[in-house]
Amino acid sequence: MLDINLTRRVILSDEQRTIVEVVVYVFLCGGVSVFGIVSNIINIIIFFRQGLKTTMNISFFGLAISDLCSLLNLLCFTIFLNPLVERSNLPIVSREFQYLVAGWPYVCFTRITSLITAFMTAERCLCITCPLKVKNIITPKRAAVVICSTYVIIFFFLLPEYATSYIDWKFYPPRNKTLLRLVFTSNRKSMEGLVFILNACLGALSYLLVVVFTAVLIYKLKRNSKWRKENNKDFSDQTSSRDNKAVTMVLLIAAFLIVCSAPSIVLSLVSFFIQEFSVLGVHSNIFFAVWSIAFFFGAINSSVNIFLYYKMSSKFRRSFKALFSKVRRRADSSAQRTKHRWTFVGPRKNTSKNYGADISSDNLSKLINSYRCDSFVLTDFPTNGNETSVKDDFQNSVSAEDIRLGLQF
Repeated sequence: MLDINLTRRVILSDEQRTIVEVVVYVFLCGGVSVFGIVSNIINIIIFFRQGLKTTMNISFFGLAISDLCSLLNLLCFTIFLNPLVERSNLPIVSREFQYLVAGWPYVCFTRITSLITAFMTAERCLCITCPLKVKNIITPKRAAVVICSTYVIIFFFLLPEYATSYIDWKFYPPRNKTLLRLVFTSNRKSMEGLVFILNACLGALSYLLVVVFTAVLIYKLKRNSKWRKENNKDFSDQTSSRDNKAVTMVLLIAAFLIVCSAPSIVLSLVSFFIQEFSVLGVHSNIFFAVWSIAFFFGAINSSVNIFLYYKMSSKFRRSFKALFSKVRRRADSSAQRTKHRWTFVGPRKNTSKNYGADISSDNLSKLINSYRCDSFVLTDFPTNGNETSVKDDFQNSVSAEDIRLGLQF
C-alpha cells in the first residue's frame, strides 16, 4: 500500500490533478461548451428552417444534435468537477457521480459525431465518383435511417458499461457519510477492457473511413478539375474555385475530427493495455488529468462547425443573416414603433383603436368627433405599426398637453 501511494504522489498528486481539472474543465471546457451549445442551437434552427429534404441537411441536422448533446453533457460534467460543488453538502460524490451520469454519455455522443462525419464524407465522395447514381444510392429517407441507426448502435455498445456499473448509496470515508457513489458489479474487471476497446475501435474506424473517403475525394476533385481546364478553359477559374472550396471543406472536416478526437482514442487504448490506468486504478490522477485535455479537444470539435458552415456555404450564410436580421427587426419594432391604445367612450359602443404615440391635438379632435365620444382613455400597447384612418373633423378640440397616460378624459 505504501508503494502504491508513493507512486501516485510521484506521478501526479491530488492537488496537482485538481488544479489541472479546474483550469481545463471549469474554465476552458465550460466556456467552449456554452459557446458550442448556443452555436449548435443556431445550426439546428437554420437546418430545420431550410428543410430536411436533402441528404446533406439531414446529416448536418443529425450532427448538430449530437454535438449539442455532447456539449450539454460536458457542461454538466464540468459543473460536477467544480470545487464548489465537490465541497458542497450535496449527497453525492461528484467526481464518481459524473463519470456515469455525464462522462460516458459525452463520449457516446462524440462517437456519434465521428460516425456521422464519416457518413457525410462518404456521401461527398460518391457525389464525385458516381454523380449520376448517388441520388438513387443515398436518398433522404436512407440518410435519415443511417443517422438514426448510428444513434441506436452507439447506445447499444455502451450497454456493457451500464450493466457493470451504477450509482448507489455507499459509505464515503473522507466525509464519513453514506453518499451516492459509483458502484461496480463483481464482473466489472472482465468487462471494463471490453468497453474501452469497443469505444476505441469505433472511433478508430470512423477516423479511418474519413481519411480514406477524403483521400479519394481529393484525388477525384483534382482529376476532374484538370479535365475541365483542358476541355473548357472559359470556365476553368470558376470551376477551380468551386472545387477548391469543396476540397477545403472536406479537409477541414477531416482535420478537426482527427486532431481533436485522437487524444481520446489513444487514451482508450492505453486504458485497455494498462489496467491501473482507470478511474479507481493506481494512476487515477493521471487518468483524470489527461482525459480533461481530451475532453477539451472534443469540445472544440463540437463547437467550431458554425464557422465552417458560415465560411463555406452561401446558403447557410444567407439563412444565418436572415435569422438574425429578423430577430433584430423584431427588437427594433418593439423598441421604436410603440403604439398606444385609445378607448373612446360615448353614445356609441365603446371602441378601442391603435394610434401613434405622437398623435397631434388636431388628429385627436378628429378622433373624438369621429366616434362622438364623451371621454377617452390612453394606455401603452405595442402593435405592428398599422395606422387607422379617421374622419376629417375638427370640432371639440382637446389639447394634446392635457393628455395623461392611463387617465380618462
